[in-house]
Amino acid sequence: MEKYLIVKGSGGLSNRIQAALAGIGYCLLTGRTLCVDWRDGLYSNAFENVFPLYFAIPGLRTVDVPPPVSPQTAIFPEFWRDRLADPVAVEYLFDNDHLSRAVREKTCIDFTRTDYGQDVLVGWGVDLAPALALAPLLARDVPGFSGRKPMQACRDLLRGYLRPVPELARAVEDFAAARFSPSGMIGAHIRHTDLKAPLDAFVRVIREAMDRTGHGLFLTTDNRQVQTTFCRLFPGTVHTEKFFPEPGEPLHAYYPGQDNARKGFEALVDMYLLGRCRHIVHYAPSSFARAPILLSGLPPERITAID
Repeated sequence: MEKYLIVKGSGGLSNRIQAALAGIGYCLLTGRTLCVDWRDGLYSNAFENVFPLYFAIPGLRTVDVPPPVSPQTAIFPEFWRDRLADPVAVEYLFDNDHLSRAVREKTCIDFTRTDYGQDVLVGWGVDLAPALALAPLLARDVPGFSGRKPMQACRDLLRGYLRPVPELARAVEDFAAARFSPSGMIGAHIRHTDLKAPLDAFVRVIREAMDRTGHGLFLTTDNRQVQTTFCRLFPGTVHTEKFFPEPGEPLHAYYPGQDNARKGFEALVDMYLLGRCRHIVHYAPSSFARAPILLSGLPPERITAID
């Protein structure tokens, strides 16, 4: 019988991407079929799985929805038996109180255990910890990962296995070719809605970096007023066009009447463009820049985290 791993969605896109890397690594190790389940309403319009709208995973068998289960189907953790088909993000099952050790043990596999015998496994994550934990197993058992340190292995998973669909890859290529300076770009992610990044610190760090390098500025933010202000302070600032919520409202939320799948697409374009920059300045409490930083492979001296 075919065996599956379901990776449930949790958090924003960068959180979900990092969790998906653990799922990819686990299936490379075990031969399981992977379902990255992003059917919750954060980025979908009608509870469809938006993951295959954004990414393909070459070299792995994948399905777009969790498999049907019967009373005879062995599932681990058992918590998911009556919830597997529900299109819901993990945090909504626990009223956002889902990061405790007790909840994780009840709802998520140990990604370093490859000997589960159940037909269907379920996992999730909000950061790179699960992928980093299984990286030594990849280095030991999977061709192509031999000798890779954990962070290198995670970067290989992101670059080699989580492939943007052609429309997404083309949007990133076309924008970079048309708008990025050949001398290089400083990428800044400023979150300023539900989380409030200190704008004065960003101004200072960006100005110092631009004076030192002569690079242009690529800005991604969830706040239209921040975008307007930084374009005035730094003439020539480059940014994509995207939907903005009302002031103070988070961009990563469901908005009736908006194309929420498109909102996710726009965020991924910004992420991949940020990953092409030669210096990244980001707000540490926000997870948005973590996937682009991993993608970029930049050394620590070219990454400035503002807290």
